[in-house]
Amino acid sequence: MFNVNSSKYLIKLDKVEKKHNLKLNDQIKKEIIKIINFKKNQQLSEKIKKSQDSKSFFNYAKNNNVIIKEIFFTNILDNKKIFNKINMEKIFSTNINTNLNFSQNGKVYVVRVEKISKNKNKIKNLDKAVSDQVKQDFKALVLRDLDKYLLKKYPVKLNKKVFDQIKKSI
Repeated sequence: MFNVNSSKYLIKLDKVEKKHNLKLNDQIKKEIIKIINFKKNQQLSEKIKKSQDSKSFFNYAKNNNVIIKEIFFTNILDNKKIFNKINMEKIFSTNINTNLNFSQNGKVYVVRVEKISKNKNKIKNLDKAVSDQVKQDFKALVLRDLDKYLLKKYPVKLNKKVFDQIKKSI
């Protein structure tokens, strides 16, 4: 009986054959090693994520030869060309002294938020920028819904001649 991905399989062996040596080319070997290392790194990141105090976080990383880099982000847009927008949002929405892990571009990252500092001068500007962005997003949402409503209620039908003229003018 085997347990694979939380599913149990019962296997009956009818015939046992001699061991054959598999001949894999280098590319396939590299892909297999890459997948195995990725899964190991994911498991390791889950264990590190569960260690919530900083001493155990650093000790666990040190014992498993994990490289730790300290990076300071000035804002959510300052990704230092490491993380994408979604992962930066996860980092900035996390509480202090919290670990989180995610994978990106075939690499596994474990992030610990140690400190959040706020620049008081920029907070006022940030509030204005956020409110302007909210207004802009709301306008776009209203216009999009209005457009859908009008297209549904008053469908537009163009004949071929008018359509060809529009294409030529563009």
